[in-house]
Amino acid sequence: MNGIHGGRRCRSAAVDVGALTGVGCAERSAVPNLGSACGCGGATRPARQTDRKKGWIAGQPIQFVRGHHLRLPRPERRRDPIERLMALVEKAESGCWGWLGGKTSGGYGHWAIGNKGVAAHRAAYELLRGSIPPGLTLDHLCRNRACVNPDHLEPVSIAENLHRGMTVNAINLSKTHCKRGHPFDEQNTYVFGNRFRQCKACARMHSRNYEKRKLMRRGA
Repeated sequence: MNGIHGGRRCRSAAVDVGALTGVGCAERSAVPNLGSACGCGGATRPARQTDRKKGWIAGQPIQFVRGHHLRLPRPERRRDPIERLMALVEKAESGCWGWLGGKTSGGYGHWAIGNKGVAAHRAAYELLRGSIPPGLTLDHLCRNRACVNPDHLEPVSIAENLHRGMTVNAINLSKTHCKRGHPFDEQNTYVFGNRFRQCKACARMHSRNYEKRKLMRRGA
C-alpha cells in the first residue's frame, strides 16, 4: 500500500518507527514532543538514528529541522524578532540566558531570522545592543557558549578571543617561562607579530649547537 512518510512517498504507510530506531512504543510515548526548537510550534518527527553532531537520539523527536521556520503562519513570521528570541531564552540565577532552541555541535545556539540561519548569541547582541563592529567577534565572558545575554558578550578581535579561550595559543600565551626555565620578558623574547614568540636564550643555544655540528661534519 502506498503512503506518505517523512514528506516522501513510500510503499507502505504502516512504517514501524520502533523497528527503525530500536525504541519501543512505551519509551517513545514517554518522550514528549515539544515541537521544533526554531519556534514554529510544529511537531517534529522522531530521529531514525543517533547523530551526535546534530543532537539526534534514536526514537526521540529531533530538535530542529532546517527550513522548518518557513511553516510559520504569516502573522507569526511578522512577529517581533525580540519577542521570538526571548521565547527561547531561560534566565538563570547566574545571569546567563540559556538558549532553549537548536544548538550547533560546538554548543552555540542556532536561530533563524527570515530564511537565514544565524548564531543565536550574535542575533541577541545585534537586536538588543546594536551591530557588531566589522572585523570583531563576540567573546562569552561567562564562558557559557549557550548563553545569549548581551551583557555577557564582548566584541573583541579573533586573536583576543583565541587568547581568552582554552586553546593552544591561550595556554602558551599564559606561560611566563620557556620549557628550559628562561623568562619570557622583553629582554629575552623574540615576538613575531601576533603569531608566536621565541626565547632568545634558547635560540642562541640552538645556534651554537648548530655551528658545532657543522664543524664536526667538516672534521669528519
